[in-house]
Amino acid sequence: MNLYESDVNQKSLTKCKDDLKNASKILTWNKRLLLLLGLWPESPMDFLFCASAVYYIFYLGLDFVSFVLFLRKKILNVSIFIQLLAYGHISARLLLLRRHNKTFGILFTEIKQDYELRNFESDQELRMFLKYNRPAKTMIKLLFICSTFFGVVFYVRPFLTTYFVHRAIRKAHRNVTAPFFWNTYFYKFHKITTINVYAMHYVSEFPFSILTGIISCATDCLVLTLGCHLSGRLAALSHRIRNVNFRNGSQEFKAVIRLHQQVLRIAEMIEDSLSSLMLCHILVASILMCIVLYKTLICLRPGKRIHLINTVILLFLNIVRLYSHCCVGEFLIQESRAVQAAFYECKWYTMPLQDRKLIILNLLRSQRPIRFTAGSLGTFSIQLFSEVLKSSLGYLSVLRNIV
Repeated sequence: MNLYESDVNQKSLTKCKDDLKNASKILTWNKRLLLLLGLWPESPMDFLFCASAVYYIFYLGLDFVSFVLFLRKKILNVSIFIQLLAYGHISARLLLLRRHNKTFGILFTEIKQDYELRNFESDQELRMFLKYNRPAKTMIKLLFICSTFFGVVFYVRPFLTTYFVHRAIRKAHRNVTAPFFWNTYFYKFHKITTINVYAMHYVSEFPFSILTGIISCATDCLVLTLGCHLSGRLAALSHRIRNVNFRNGSQEFKAVIRLHQQVLRIAEMIEDSLSSLMLCHILVASILMCIVLYKTLICLRPGKRIHLINTVILLFLNIVRLYSHCCVGEFLIQESRAVQAAFYECKWYTMPLQDRKLIILNLLRSQRPIRFTAGSLGTFSIQLFSEVLKSSLGYLSVLRNIV
C-alpha cells in the first residue's frame, strides 16, 4: 500500500503533494536553461544549438589566434591562457551535452515519474526522497549567483575603466592617446582608435558573455539535479528495505528488489553520460586553479592590483563549482553504503529461502557503490576535492620556480 492509497488525513496528503510539486521545480530550471541552448530533450532545436555552437567556437578561435600571436612574439600571457582554457572547457561542455542528449531525455522521463505520490509508502519515505532536493537547489542558486556576479563584473569593469580614463583625459585637455581596456583577448581584425568603435566591439561581445553563463549554469544544474535526485532515490530505497513487510508472502520483497534494479539501471545511465563531462571538469579544474592562483600572485604586485578582483572571483567560482560536484559525489557514496547496510539490517531471518538468495545477490552488487567518476582518474568525493587543491598548490610551487 502506497502513501496515496493509505489511510491518511486530507491535510497530510495535501502537504505531501505540495512538497513534491515544490521539489519538482528543479526540473523546470533544467528545462528553461536547456531550451535556451536548443538542448531540451523533449523539444530539441538543432538550428538554435548549431547557431550557438558555431558562434561560441568562432570566438574561441579568435582567442586561440591571439594566443598564437603572443607566442610568436615569445610572450606568455597568463590571462589569455586562462581565458583559452576556460572557454575551451565551456565549449567542450556544450558539445558533450549534445552528445548525450538522448540519454538525458530518458533520464528526465524517469525522474518525472518519481515525483508522483503513489511511489511512496509512507510520509517518512517521502521525506527521505526529498532529503537532497533542498541542498541541490541551494547549490544551484549559489552557482547561478556566483556566475552572474562574475559575468557582470568581468564584462562591465573594463568598459567603465575606459570611459572614466577617457573622461579624465578630456577634462585635463591632454593631447595623449587614451588606452582602451579589455578583459577578453579576442583577435581584432582592425585597430580600434575611437570610443564609438570600441563601444560597438564591446556590445558585439555581450551575447558571448550571456551564452557562456547559460552553458555553465545549464551543465551545473543538470549534474546537481541528477546526482541529488539519485541520492534521494537511494535514501528512500534504503528506508523501504529496512521496513519491508512479509505478510503478503515474498511479493513485497520482490517489488523492493525490482526497485533496486531500476535505481541501478538509472545510476549506470547517469554515470556513463556524465563520465566524460566530469573527466573534462576535473582536468581543467586542477590546471585552471593553479594558473589562476599564479595570476593572483602576479596581481598582488604594485600596479597590477586593478585586475585582482576578476582573478579572485574566478578562483572562488571554480572552487565552489568543484566543491558542489564533489559534495554530490559524496552523497551518492554515502547513500550507496546505506543501501548495503539496509540489506544487512532487514529481517532476513523471517524470509523464505528463495528471498535470502536474492539478498545475497543484491549484497554483492551493493558492495560497489554508485558514484560520479572522472573517467579512470578517480571518483568525485570530498577526498578528491582536497586532492585537487593539493595538486593545484603543488603545480603552483613548481610553476613559481620555473617561471
